[in-house]
Order: sequence, then C-alpha cells, then structure tokens
Amino acid sequence: MDQQNDTDDMRQKIQELERQIQEIKLQIQPRKRQTKKMKLRDKAIKRRIYNGLHRVRHKRERERQADKKDEKALQQTQQKDSATQEDQEQTKILKQETEEMLMDRMLQPTNFCEFLIACQTSSMQARNSNVTQKDSSTAQDSMMQHYQNETQEIKNQTQELKTQAEEIKNQTLEIKRRLLQPTTLDEYIKEWHASTFSKLTIHSYDPQRDPSTANILGKWQPETLKEWTIFLSEQRLILNQVYDVLSPEVRKFFCRVTIRDIGDSVRPITDKWDLEGFSRRHIETSIRNIMRHLQSVDTLGKLFRIDGQIDFMVHPRHANPLGIMIPSSEPNVPIITRFCLCEDPSVSLDLNTLLYVWEPKGPEDLTVEDLRAALRPTSKFGAAIFATESPVIDDVSPSTTAAEKRVQHAIIETYNKMMDSCLEYGIITTGQAMVFLHFNWDDPKTLHYHIAEPLVDVVRGPEEDAALLTALGQYIAFTIMAINKRSDKPTQEQRLKIHKTLPKVGVPSVPVSLPDNGDNASSCSLSQTGESETEKIKKLGQQYEQGTKTTRSIEGAQDLPYCTQKCLLGLVRGEFLDPACPNVALHCQSKANEAGHQECHPVDHAEWLRLLREQFKHSIDEGITYQKVFGEMGALFKVTLLAYGYTFISKGTRIEHAESLQYETEVYQRLKPIQGVHVPVFLGAIDLQTMDKNYWIYFGTYVVHMIFLSWGGHLLKRDLINTIEIPWMERAEQALQALHHEGVLQRDVQWSNILYNAEINGVMLIDFDEADMIHKTATPQVQDTPGEEEEEEEGKRGETREKLCFSFSEKEEDLAACELSEIRDAMLEVLEE
Repeated sequence: MDQQNDTDDMRQKIQELERQIQEIKLQIQPRKRQTKKMKLRDKAIKRRIYNGLHRVRHKRERERQADKKDEKALQQTQQKDSATQEDQEQTKILKQETEEMLMDRMLQPTNFCEFLIACQTSSMQARNSNVTQKDSSTAQDSMMQHYQNETQEIKNQTQELKTQAEEIKNQTLEIKRRLLQPTTLDEYIKEWHASTFSKLTIHSYDPQRDPSTANILGKWQPETLKEWTIFLSEQRLILNQVYDVLSPEVRKFFCRVTIRDIGDSVRPITDKWDLEGFSRRHIETSIRNIMRHLQSVDTLGKLFRIDGQIDFMVHPRHANPLGIMIPSSEPNVPIITRFCLCEDPSVSLDLNTLLYVWEPKGPEDLTVEDLRAALRPTSKFGAAIFATESPVIDDVSPSTTAAEKRVQHAIIETYNKMMDSCLEYGIITTGQAMVFLHFNWDDPKTLHYHIAEPLVDVVRGPEEDAALLTALGQYIAFTIMAINKRSDKPTQEQRLKIHKTLPKVGVPSVPVSLPDNGDNASSCSLSQTGESETEKIKKLGQQYEQGTKTTRSIEGAQDLPYCTQKCLLGLVRGEFLDPACPNVALHCQSKANEAGHQECHPVDHAEWLRLLREQFKHSIDEGITYQKVFGEMGALFKVTLLAYGYTFISKGTRIEHAESLQYETEVYQRLKPIQGVHVPVFLGAIDLQTMDKNYWIYFGTYVVHMIFLSWGGHLLKRDLINTIEIPWMERAEQALQALHHEGVLQRDVQWSNILYNAEINGVMLIDFDEADMIHKTATPQVQDTPGEEEEEEEGKRGETREKLCFSFSEKEEDLAACELSEIRDAMLEVLEE
C-alpha cells in the first residue's frame, strides 16, 4: 500500500513538473518571436552597415590603386635618376684620367726648363774656364732650338688631348641624351624588339602531348586553308600611314633606359601561363600605349575612328551579359583566351566592340617547329585529326602527322572562338611565332593565314621593313586593320544559316545554301493565313499614313513607342482597345464600328501569340531589337508585332537559365490581378529552340527562351525623382504590399527592380525569377453586400465565388516585413544620391 502511495505521489510530482515546463515554454515562445524579429532587424542593420563598408572599401581600393600608380611613377623616376647618376660618375672618371694624362704631358716642359737652367750654369762655368765665347754660343743655340721644337710638339699634343677630351665629353652627353630622351615610334618599336622580344626564350620541360579529339568534336572547322598572300602588303601600307601621323618629330614613348629596364624583366616561357603573362605585360601594354598616342595625335581620325580605348581582356564570367562561362578543355582550368576590344568605360561590356581573338599556346600545346612543319595550304582541312596510324606516304613522317594534329587542333579552337564572337580576325601565338587568321563572311569556310617569326624575319628582311617585321609592328598594324575592316556583322538569320553550312569535326556535312547579303530573308512571306502578313503590314502602313499624315515604314517599326498597360491588358483579357495607346491607329484594322462603341482588339490573345510565333519563325531580325540592357539572368529586347504594331518588351535568357524564366512565368500568372497596375502585363513566352534558332548577343551568349511583357517604365534616378512629385516611398510600399497580398515574396528588392511608370503615375516592380510563392487555399464565401463594384463585374449579387487565402508562416511574415524595410532602404538610396 505504501509503495502504491509513493508511486502515486511520484506520478503527481512528475505531472506537476511537466505542467510547469509547459508554462515556461509558453512564456518563452513570445520571447523567441521577439528575438527572431530582433535578429531580422539586426540583419537589416548589418546589411546597411555592410553596404556602407562596401562603399568605403571601394573608395579605399580606388585610393590604393592611385597610390600604386604614383609609387610606380616614382620608381621609374628614381630609376632614371640612378641611370643619370651612373653616367655622371663615368664622366667624372673619364675626366680624371684625361687630367692625369695632361699632367704627365705638362711635366715635360718643366724638365726642359730645369735642363735649360743647367745649361746656362754650365755656360757660365765654361766662360770662367776661358772657353771661347763663339763655341759656347753655338752649342747653346743648337740646344735651345732642339728644346723649342720639343716644347711646340708637346703643346700640340696637349691641344689634341684637350680636343679629344672635349669630344669624349660631348659623346658622353649625347649618349646620355639619347638614352634618356623620349623615343619616336620607329625607335620605340626597334628598341622594344632588341631589348624585350629578343630576350624571349621558350623552355619545354615536359614532352609535348597530343591534344584530345574529344575537346573539339562537333565544333566548327574551316574547309580550306589558304595563305594570306597580301598580308604584308596591307601591313606595310598601314604602318606607313602610322608613320605619317606620328612623324619623327613626335617623341611620346618611353626612353631607351626604361625600355631596357622593362626588357630585363622578361622570364623564360615554360607553359601557356607564362606566355599569357608575357603577352599581357609586354605586348598588350605596348599596344595600348601606342594606340593611345595615335588617338591623341590623329584627332581627325585619318588612321581609324573608335569610341573609347583599345584594351585587352580574358573573357571572364563577370564580363558577359548573362553569366556565361567559357567551357574549358580541361576541368577546373581557367580559360586564357584573350580578346582585343574597343572599350568605352561609359557603357556596358557587351556594347564594346570586339576586334579579334588572341589565343596563346604554350610549348606543351604548340611550338614554332610544329608550325614550320605542318602549317600549309590545304583544301581538306582536318584530315590529320583522326589519323591514328603512321602515314602511308613515305615523305611524311609520324612526327609531321603529330604536328599537323596540334596545329589543326589550335586552329579549330581559335576558329570557333572567332565564330562565337562574330569576328573575322584572330591570332594564335607561341611566343616566338604568330599566326594571323582571317576569313570573309561571304566565304566563311575558307580561312586565310600568315605565319610570322619576328626574330628570323627581321634578320632576313630588308632594312626598310625592320620595324614592320617586328612582333610589335605587326600587332599594331593588325589591330588597325581589324578596326578599319570592321564589316557589318551578319544578321541573326544569316548567322544561323552560316553556322549550319560550316563543317564540324566528326560530323558528316549537310549541304545548305548560304543566304544572300540582300534582303531575301526579309522578303520571304510569312505563313499564309488567307492574306499574307506582309500584305497586312503594307495595308497597315497605308492606313496609318492616311490617318496621321505621317509615314512610318516597316523598317522603322522599332521606332514605335511602347503600347500602354491598358492596351495590352485589354488584349490579354479580351477587352477594348485603349484610345490613349500611341499605336492604336496600327491596331485598328478591323472593320469600323458603325454603332460608335469602343473598338475591340483586331485579334484575341491566342491569335496574337500565334502571329508573333510565325513572325519569329520567319525572321528574328525583323521587329526585334536588343536594347543593350541585361541583368544576372536576362537580356532586354524591344519587340513589335509587325502585323498590328503592338510594341512591348521581351526578357530573354540562355538555355542554362530557361528554368528560372519559366518559373518567373508562373509568378506572373499568380500576379494576374495586379498586372498593369503594380507589375507589367504578362503576354506569353516563346522558346526559340523549337524553331531551331537562337539570338546571338555576345561571345558565347545565345538567347533561346523569351517571355513578353508590357514596358514597365523608367529606372529610378535622382533627376527623375526631383522632376516628378509623388509620394515615392508610399507608392513603392503599396506595390510591394500588393505582391504580398497575392502571396508572392519578391526576394530581390533593390532599386534596379523598381520602375516609374508615367501611365499609372506610380511604381512598378519587376524581376521575379528569385521570388517565393506562398501556399494558397481556396475557401468558398458568399457575397451578399449589394451595390458593390466587384459584384457588378463578376455577376449577380449573392453569387458564390472563391476567395484566395494565403497562409503565411511566421518565417514568411518576417520576410515580408524585412522586404518592406529593404524597399525603404532602396528608395532612400536613390533619394540620397
């Protein structure tokens, strides 16, 4: 019994303890929520602090770079001063030696005077000794004449030594002046060749490897390889024009002492990384320097005209529009391919004009001996790539076949980068040799080449071509050639057909005719649906001209203003046209409404999207223009449906990011109720891959997936905010709260995703590829309040409909609150600029 009582007591105590623990948990829970909110606030505060620190670090980094430049200039000045001091010391030593020689010579007249005194003494002694005066006088005269002759000779020699010392001094000053004075272009190129390029040595410690065929399978390759026979003639003409602009009187380049000091830093080349470093530090720096001086002197653009400066870069992931990464032939090995471009710091990277591809090849991949043995004209390029056995021809050795493989592998890699960049020019360099490449868009299967070996060519060539045959001289002329021969890039449709005609490694060729350079692609009619779309466009132009007394051709379609939100929203919802739309005259192609009611859109949304798809099938050159604007995932295009003049925007992306754009489509579907008010109107999507097409933007950047939206508005800028007086902070918060009300968390709140739209006189939010959609539930509710606007639009009073309810978790509520704080910060950032 006692045991039973003890057990009951123990059980009661345990229950009491559990109850107390539960009460403590209930007390702690509000504190946890408060702590979590405080953490979120701390996170927002930390983010503001981090942004401030980032700005400070950025400012300090700029200051540090400026200090480095100043320090480098000081070091160069000190080096020049050191060289000057050494010359002064050498001159001082030479002067001392000259003075010693003069002193030795001057001692001879002194000895002569002593001897003369001795003679006079002996003469007096002889007179006292009763020697006859006549004999003594004759001896003295003879002796005096002899020493006078010697004295004159010594004076002459002394004068000659003084003259020689003066000449040596003048020569020393001249050498010093020549070493320290700025050089002309011709002097600079020749001194650079003698002091820098001639010191380049190639060391290969590892045996050469045969390149893997797997790395180039399926890549484009030229069909024919030809010598570039007029290359040197063109280079000579260009360099002569350069010398006309930079005359011998123009001295703007480094002095010889500086060039030699730079040449002393040249290190042996053991692999492609060393070669890339040599090219970057010595060749590219010199090209930039010369081109900059040419631009400063040639203000009228007689040689070339470009916007910005000539520069070089590796094509990294941050230097492209849509996060492209160049695939490497080896895993985890970065790409060292370099590009020459006209860089304008005031514009985005993809607006810069690429000029040529520069491919360094280390001794492990390619040597000058390989080029000498295997680079030759051929009409069957690539035959050696798949050769696995010894050649049948007796005069072709296995080593030659291996060299052919390496040469053709290098050419195919560079040729593909030229095609991927829409460039006609390229360079392969082993350091000691360069292969200059070029093709014409009217015959892209034929690749022209010129091989240069500057160390050999300068020795063998004529004296008047000494500067031309140097590496630096040829790079300068080649760069100017690429600038002046920048032909118009092929259109998107021409590019697609060219790519289809090019032979590929390991892929049987399929004959496809090349497009003409004319407008044949544009002149093809679209899919016939009764009346052709081209005829519709012509009629559209006539109607528009009659109605507005202005002319607007098909070619000027991209000059059309964007359609209004109300116009495109009416198209999607099957409602009326917007009379305020600037393109309404182009939309009104249906028969006149005799009753005087508002006119409907000429086609429904499904037909509109079908027409757009047909237009893209016909051509992706007409009615679409890349706007040179891009984000992390998408590029912006202006699109016009040519049949009816609807003008809107498109966000396109690469195949790697297609899923993100598809997800954004789902987000826009969720945001249907607020489209045209707080977010743009979603019009549909097209996958260009279904048409076997893509839209080229930049090196290796091909847009394949596109969504279509109404134009959201202008980016927020300080001048815009100062011009328009609206409650900016309140409008931004309203737009974000509208998103939350529809169960969407933006998750990428920043000022670049906030636009001002004049039509709604408010703010629109964009970019939802990172947004979160909250789980929704549907609960039936009865609307029994009479006289409400919503009931009149939806049907009779009392009709049962579903009200969407979004179940925000505690974490999602905190995120929503945090986003409101972030949008305030973003607006403050713009307001405080």
